[in-house]
Amino acid sequence: MRLPAILLFVAIGSGAHAFEATGNAVADAMLRAVETAGFADARADRVSRDGSSTVLTAVTAGEQNSSTFFAQSIRIDAGLVDADNTLIAEKIEYRRVSITTEDDGPASQMDRVTVAPARLVDQRTDARTASSLLGGFDRLTIERITARSTADETISAKHFQIEVGPTDGVVSGGIIAEDLTFSPALLDPLAKERLQGLGIQTLVMDLSADATWREAAGEGVLERGRISVDGIGALELSGSVLGLTRTLLERYRATANNLTATLNALGGVSIAAVTMTFEDQGLTDKLLARGAASARLTRAAYTDVVVETLAAALANLADEAFAERVITATRKFLGAPGRMTLASSPPKPVTALQVMTTAIVNPNLLPELLSIEIDAR
Repeated sequence: MRLPAILLFVAIGSGAHAFEATGNAVADAMLRAVETAGFADARADRVSRDGSSTVLTAVTAGEQNSSTFFAQSIRIDAGLVDADNTLIAEKIEYRRVSITTEDDGPASQMDRVTVAPARLVDQRTDARTASSLLGGFDRLTIERITARSTADETISAKHFQIEVGPTDGVVSGGIIAEDLTFSPALLDPLAKERLQGLGIQTLVMDLSADATWREAAGEGVLERGRISVDGIGALELSGSVLGLTRTLLERYRATANNLTATLNALGGVSIAAVTMTFEDQGLTDKLLARGAASARLTRAAYTDVVVETLAAALANLADEAFAERVITATRKFLGAPGRMTLASSPPKPVTALQVMTTAIVNPNLLPELLSIEIDAR
C-alpha cells in the first residue's frame, strides 16, 4: 500500500524554496510555510485584505513530476510577522485543499482546515514537515478529509479535531474523529474476510478521547476514551494512574531498551482506577448466530454452551464470588446484549509492576488485587 497523498501534509521530503513574493508580509510568510512543507514555487493568484484578515486566493505550489498543493483560499485572521519571521494569527483557515504525490497519484482533499490560534515558525531547514502549515495551535479542525494512496485505497473522515490545553503544570487535550472510514482495499485479506463474515463491507468508526496530565502530582487521567465501529459496538475507557512524573518519563525514554530500567519504572507507576464498558451494536447477535449455526444448535442452547465453557475456565479462580458475578453478568448480556462494564477501584493504588507480576505468577488473584467488579445491563 502506498503512502496516502494527504500524509504529505504531515511529513514529506525536501525541495526548492522559490515562492513568488506578493509584497504583503503576512501573505509572503504563508507562501514560505507552504514551501517549507515540501511544495516548490508557491504562489497566489490574488492577495487581498478583508478587515483585519489577509486572504490568499487560488494558492498553488509544485512543479512537473513533483508533489502539488492547491488551496482555493487561505484566510489569515489578525495576522502579523514578528522579528523572527514567525507568522502569528488568531486563526488560519485553509479552504478546498488538494494534494497529490510525486508519482502523480490520485488527489487527496480536505474541505476546510482551521488552525486557531496559529503560530507558524519560519523553518529554514531541509527537513520539511506539516508543522510549517499547522504550527503551534490550541485547536486543529479538519472538515471532510479524504486521503488516497490509490483510487481504491482511501481513508476519509467527516470531522477531525485536536485540542491542546494550557501547559502551565497541567497538560490537557482531546481528539475527535467522526465517520472515520477505511476502504476495503486498505484491509489485509484476513481482516476483510472476518469483517465480511459479520456482514461489514466497509470499516466505519468514531473515536474520541480527553486526557489530562498534572505534572506536579504525576497524575495522568483519561476522562473518557471512546471508539465505536458501525455494526459492531463501542468501547469506552476511563481511568487514572499515579507516578507519571516528568523525571520518570524522561528516564524511561532514555532507557526504553533496558528491561531492568523498565521494570523499575513500572514500580513507580500506580493504577488508581479504571473503568471499561462495551456497548453492543450488533456484534454479539452476529457471533451467537454464527456459532449456533456452526454447532447446529438454537441460539439459547449455544448461549448455554458459551456460559458453561466460561464457568469451567473460571473454576479455579480464587474469588468464587467474583467468578459467579462474571457468569451471571455474561448470561444476562448474551441474553439481551446491551452494556457490559468492568471497573477496578482498589482501596489503594496498585503499581503496574504488581499487576504484571501477578498476571505472570498467579493471574487468578488479579480480580482481588484490582478489586474488579462486573455489571451487565
